[in-house]
Amino acid sequence: MKIVHFLLCVSLLGTSLFAAAEIYKSVDEHGNVIYTDNPKGNNKVNTVELPPVNTQPATPVYQRPTQQPSQSTEYQVTIHAPQDGAQIPTGQRDIPVSLNVSPQLKQGAYIQILLNGQVFGSDFHATQFTLQGVYRGEHHLQAVVISASGEELARSDSVTIYVHRASVARPQPRS
Repeated sequence: MKIVHFLLCVSLLGTSLFAAAEIYKSVDEHGNVIYTDNPKGNNKVNTVELPPVNTQPATPVYQRPTQQPSQSTEYQVTIHAPQDGAQIPTGQRDIPVSLNVSPQLKQGAYIQILLNGQVFGSDFHATQFTLQGVYRGEHHLQAVVISASGEELARSDSVTIYVHRASVARPQPRS
């Protein structure tokens, strides 16, 4: 293997010597200027001295440091609406929820809503949505940011809401 490398280097050096051959300038009988590395016959031949090749050093290439996706993003999540102590009236069936999440959710991360400490509804990828089917009474609402791997990244403060619904109790018949 070493012999192959040696022969390859010698052959490359040999070809560069041929590339550095002298250049000759001559003028033919019609007055045309001819440049060649092989002078011909009776024409007057002059050797051309070439100036050194103008080379510039290459500009250094700076590589940007690759940013690894940070697994430890510090999320801040707050419940913007409903506000703490909000009263949800009898006729209002849906509860609009609005969150402030910063920074923006990374791909794969999602939001879970906890109602009284239990997961309520499906996973949310938006910061505005509607809760449906909340029974009457006092409820504690929290938002949790979950990573793609299922790890809890941030949790909002608890917001207490009061849902009012019409009573479904039937009056007792008189006897």
